[in-house]
Order: sequence, then structure tokens, then C-alpha cells
Amino acid sequence: MASTFIILATLYLPALVSALSFTMLFRIKQRRDAVVTVQPFGLFGISVPVSSIVVSRILVCISAVGFLGLYAFLDFSVLFPKHLQMEVFFDEPGISRTLKEYFLPVDLKNLGILRDYASHRQTYFDGLDVEARKVLGQERFFSLSDGSVHSTGETSFIVQKIDGWQRYHIQESKGELLHTLEAPHHSNLTFYTLFEKLPTADDYVIPSFTDLVIRRRVILRPKFKQLLAEDRTSKSVTFKLAVIGATSVTPFPWPSFSPTVYCAELPTGGLVPIAYSVYR
Repeated sequence: MASTFIILATLYLPALVSALSFTMLFRIKQRRDAVVTVQPFGLFGISVPVSSIVVSRILVCISAVGFLGLYAFLDFSVLFPKHLQMEVFFDEPGISRTLKEYFLPVDLKNLGILRDYASHRQTYFDGLDVEARKVLGQERFFSLSDGSVHSTGETSFIVQKIDGWQRYHIQESKGELLHTLEAPHHSNLTFYTLFEKLPTADDYVIPSFTDLVIRRRVILRPKFKQLLAEDRTSKSVTFKLAVIGATSVTPFPWPSFSPTVYCAELPTGGLVPIAYSVYR
């Protein structure tokens, strides 16, 4: 992540200079009158007396608006980290709390998250267990009723500004998670999930003025494919269901981002939240 000084200068220096420019409007003194002559194509001329204070104030206003206009071309992506360490949790209360705290009802609707998603979560975990069985030989992992799964890992998230006003492209997002199952009367079991972004139209992010300045939040939703492996060197198995990672990004008043809520894209339609990450 960029240094504190760079973040402050990038976010607030144009606004500060613009504000100082506007204060100059009240410090400009009347000195003398000037005459401006407009002579289009050299055929005739129109002379208009213009007060120098008017000209000065126009120039100051242009300068102030110009500095504010810099925000249209500001690259917000440089303010956020490219690589992150994270922990991932699968408890439904934590998912519900994260959705309520960081996402509005309209966000959940736009994402396509099912209202009764809790009743569909087991479908995802049953399917994941089927694929994990090929790697571990363990009958149940995520669906073990008296077990607790804890996951740690890392991810990259590289966003690039492209041509136009505030247009971005999610260029890369991939990483790995180490899943650990702890259960009574069972030795700890572990396996890896490797994930990599799939190209979709949602990789292109075009926030509006309202998103950036008024709502101060932009929702990112890249899609990932998952590979299951016993360790980093073993042969992996591709899991059939894709996962959407929904993150709420806030540029003002300070760059920040929410925990990512991972949602399974079920064949029946709609997204089912199945996990959430906490970054560190």
C-alpha cells in the first residue's frame, strides 16, 4: 500500500489547492480598467471595457476548477496494496454480519445473492467434499458436523487504470489457501485450494461520480476457478463450481476495503455466500 504521505497528497492536495484558489477571489483588489477587443476574421472589431478584477477572478476560478478536475484522471489503484495475507472463515453468522456491515441491500440484489442462501450452502460444501475426497481420501471435510475448518493464505490483486475517466481493469487476482480441519478424535487434515481469476466482463470497473464521491464505495466481483491439491507439489483437481469474490472498496476519506465475501455460483442460478476473508 502507498505511504501515508503519498495517499494524503494524492487524495487531498488538488482539493486543498483548489480551495486556496477560491479564497483568492476575495483578496483580489480593483486596480484599473482594461479594454478587450474582439475582431473575428479581421473584418470588424468590438471593444469591451473589462475590469481587471473580473479577468483575475475568472482566471482564479478556472484554476480552482482545473485542480478539482484532476480527480477525473486520478489513478486510485495505486493507493491499494497488490499482495495480501488473509484468513478465511466459513461460519454463517460471520458471513451474515459481514454482508450487513459492508454491503447495502441494493448491492446484494445487484450481485444476485439469494435471500435464502443459508439453505443452499450445504450443496456447495457437499460438492467440495466430493472433490476433496479424490485428493485426501477423507470421506468428509467441510461437512463434518463436529469439525472446525480454518484457512490461511495469500492473494494478489492487481488493478490497472485504462483509457478514459475512471475506468479500471482487474488484471490479475490469484492465490492459495491452506485449509485445516480440526475435529475431536481426528488427526488434523490439510489440503490446498489454489484459485485464479477467470476473464469476465466484471473485470472492467467503471465507477460513477456518485460511487466515488457520494456513496464512496465501489463493488468488485471477479470470478475464480478453484484447484484442489494435497500440497503445492501434488497433482491438483479442478473444482467444477466457480466462486465470485465480492469486495466493497472505499477511496474516500481514506483508501480501505471490506472483507471479501466468497459466493458459490450454483447451476440453479444466484450466488450463495460460503466464506469470507479477513486481510492482514
